[in-house]
Amino acid sequence: MTLPGYRVYQRNTDNEPMDGVAIAVRNRLVHRIEDDFDSETLAVTTQTTEGPLTIATTYLPPRRPHIPHHDFMRLLRRQTPVIIADTRHSGQGRLTPLDETLYNT
Repeated sequence: MTLPGYRVYQRNTDNEPMDGVAIAVRNRLVHRIEDDFDSETLAVTTQTTEGPLTIATTYLPPRRPHIPHHDFMRLLRRQTPVIIADTRHSGQGRLTPLDETLYNT
């Protein structure tokens, strides 16, 4: 995947079609990528005027019956702000049990 003007990071540990995650970061933005998670998770940390900010994305397909707690806790234990986004598919009309758990947390 390529986007002009962006550095694209991808992760698909299972090499499954329609699986995996990606983060696109503007080329001129100074950042650090983190891709050493056990699950389909990627994170990027950048400096803002308020300090460092980490944005992470994860893919929790319905076939996976658990939330990657180890990876999430590693992100959430930081002393800096973290945003975690779950990938949603437009064809998926209702929340899965995993979605409900994340939504209610």
